[in-house]
Amino acid sequence: MLIGPVGGRWNPRYDFEQVLARHVPGIPDDALPAAFAAGQVVLDTASGTADRTGYHRAILRALGVVAPTSELLAELEQPTAGLPVETYPRFGTFWPGCTPTGCRWPSSLIRGRIWMTFSGGSGCGTTS
Repeated sequence: MLIGPVGGRWNPRYDFEQVLARHVPGIPDDALPAAFAAGQVVLDTASGTADRTGYHRAILRALGVVAPTSELLAELEQPTAGLPVETYPRFGTFWPGCTPTGCRWPSSLIRGRIWMTFSGGSGCGTTS
């Protein structure tokens, strides 16, 4: 089964625009790509795992939100309501029992783990 990020991107989270609109209405859509690029700089220049709050603050600052509320930052830090991945439409029913939210396909463990590989913007979950 082939999967990718919901909405076609890993970062920022797929519901970023909806969360932002609830807290700061009126941000124009055409401002988002440059703001997302500012956040990407934070990810690219981190010496290890980037600080998620710093990442969100960089995006928000680029959108003119200099002092985001603690509620906005908290909501962006919470896990998304749904899974962050979805199956590609062409392959969503490739194996019987597979759905966009899971698979009942029998799995086999390799040294105690089910393995999944990711390449670029997509992933291919497999068992053997």
